[in-house]
Amino acid sequence: MNQYLSIFWFVEVYILTMIAAVLIKSFIRSRALQLTVTVPPMLFAILSNADGLDLFSNKTVPWNAQVVLISTFYMILGSTIFEYLKKIQTPICQ
Repeated sequence: MNQYLSIFWFVEVYILTMIAAVLIKSFIRSRALQLTVTVPPMLFAILSNADGLDLFSNKTVPWNAQVVLISTFYMILGSTIFEYLKKIQTPICQ
């Protein structure tokens, strides 16, 4: 996607992130293990894009896969925090 269609990159990232998060949440029941499983791919994505680090000869990844690895961690983290906050019975504002 380039030129006129380049503004729609977030749609494919969102769809791929949703698929990855659903697969992780479906196969791994422990919330701590879900977060543990998503940390190494996130670090891999961040380090493979860091300036000055030439970890791989192929610098372009199709479909913004590196962004998907990072956003999957944050989607799982947000889901975990949301489930934790639902368990709190004390109202914030009275």
